[in-house]
Amino acid sequence: MNAINAGSGKTPRKLGAALLGPVILSLFAASPALAQEAGVSPAAAPAAEGPSTNATVNLIRLLVEQKVISAEAGQALLTQAEGEAAEARARVAAAPPPPADGTQRVPYVPQVVRDQIRDEIKAEVMASAQTQGWVAPNTMPDWVDRVKITGDIRFRNESNLFSNTNSNEIVDWDAFNGLGPTDFVGVLQTPPVGIPLLNSRVDRTNIVSIRARIGIEGQVTEGITAGFRLASGNNGGPISTTQLLGGGFDKKAIWLDRAYITMKPWDFATVTAGRMAIPFFYTDMIWDEDLNFDGLAVQMESGDRFGESFALFGTAGYFPFEQTLENFPTFSRSKAEPRDKYILAAQLGADITTGSFETRLAASYYDYTNVRGLRSEPCRLFEGDPQCSTDLTRPNRMVKGNTLFLLRDIVPASPTDISQPQFVGLLFDYNILDLNAQVKYNVSDDLSVMLSGNYIRNLAFDRDDICNNTGTIGPINSLGGNGAGNGLACGAGSDTSNFAGSGTAWLAGLTIGKGKLAKQGEWNAFAQYKHIGSDAVLDLLNDSDFRLGGTNSKGYVLGANYMAFDGTRFRIRWLSADEIIGPPLAVDVLQLDLVVNF
Repeated sequence: MNAINAGSGKTPRKLGAALLGPVILSLFAASPALAQEAGVSPAAAPAAEGPSTNATVNLIRLLVEQKVISAEAGQALLTQAEGEAAEARARVAAAPPPPADGTQRVPYVPQVVRDQIRDEIKAEVMASAQTQGWVAPNTMPDWVDRVKITGDIRFRNESNLFSNTNSNEIVDWDAFNGLGPTDFVGVLQTPPVGIPLLNSRVDRTNIVSIRARIGIEGQVTEGITAGFRLASGNNGGPISTTQLLGGGFDKKAIWLDRAYITMKPWDFATVTAGRMAIPFFYTDMIWDEDLNFDGLAVQMESGDRFGESFALFGTAGYFPFEQTLENFPTFSRSKAEPRDKYILAAQLGADITTGSFETRLAASYYDYTNVRGLRSEPCRLFEGDPQCSTDLTRPNRMVKGNTLFLLRDIVPASPTDISQPQFVGLLFDYNILDLNAQVKYNVSDDLSVMLSGNYIRNLAFDRDDICNNTGTIGPINSLGGNGAGNGLACGAGSDTSNFAGSGTAWLAGLTIGKGKLAKQGEWNAFAQYKHIGSDAVLDLLNDSDFRLGGTNSKGYVLGANYMAFDGTRFRIRWLSADEIIGPPLAVDVLQLDLVVNF
């Protein structure tokens, strides 16, 4: 007791009163029945002589008798409690009586009370989740924030329409090599015998296809990302991910379309290694939009170092194209020296903003190393040689248009034997200068007008060099009758000035509407004219839709895009192209696309 007195400064009885007073008031407030029992008035309770049937009244009397509280204090407690009890009785009396059928009424709970209850419960649940190690709402594992998933699906209906005046003897040189060696003598016959030919007269309508791609990119650490993309496709070729539908409902193949590591050692430079998106500013005269590059690329951007209205960008890269087979030639102890094919590339450009005008200019140089075929050493196939020395210099794949020649210098089996089991190779090197310009005028946020131009020249195209590597037959491709090459035969005193091939290409284009489409209702329309010389670019890598791919073509493209919903667009394109020189081959292509991006 002394410790209590010393700590509180109150007597035990006064301390008990301080503690019991609130308890008594709570009892009265909680139940009107405790405030008055059997008609006894709480206010008069301390003065009554006999015991009360109200336990609370008896408790207050006991406290007064034990002098825990004074009579005045007890009376004050009962008076205060009586007022609160009266209010409680009034609320009970005002409440509607229960329904006669015994149903229970649920009292109305105001929205503010319900919101408060919800927030309190949510706080308790979150506290428990954190205490017990649950995953808190809106909190995901760290890797989720570092990984991005993108993809698109395209459904296409295409019709390929051929002129009935086209030549019906267009050699399929890709199949010639792929099925080969093929006897070239069949090419020189009329009509060709035993030679694969392209379809050039029979229309193909309502060709249905899909394109499906999905990519994942993750940030490994600050400044380093890695990613890959899977894509559909009829084959492993480099320029198309279109997959034809049908085929007896067979399952469709999926290919590794991209796989890369990107590092950013400085804020102005990015280094990408692996299989990557095209790292250059370009048009589809030189690269198909579905093409990806293998190798290493360094990209740089000046940002606003020269002001907001002027910025520089550049790219340099090394891209292996074809690797020499380790064991070539297979049937000889003397193996060929490595002659890997690769592309060295560099681009420098500028972005210029002046008022509502945005201009992008770029100059690029692409050096294709070792893509030109080589004439073989004398090859004695009929004496047991299974291969010729330069067979590996033939292209892995081709489309159509580039000038070709026969790779093998075959020693005849006899003076009268004219058999020529051959492969063909590219006649020229490809060292390409590519100049690009794009000027956009922004009329408003949703409307712009853009002019684009592209000029390409193959600096390695040289008429004087045609006969130095071809043998006496000279160049061959689809430029001349039966593939003989404009009547040009190489030999003593041959004149190559009449060769009709070309090393230049150019494009002019106009686009009206929204530049980058994303939201419902956005649209654009476009028109282009292209003129692509036979040897301006490699026919394997440029647009696969214009005249169904390749070079030696000229014509126009018309089309439009419309965003039917967010991320969903319709596109229509009409591509009309003719040959520039050689046997007639005019092709019109109509494409109707439904494309969804996510």
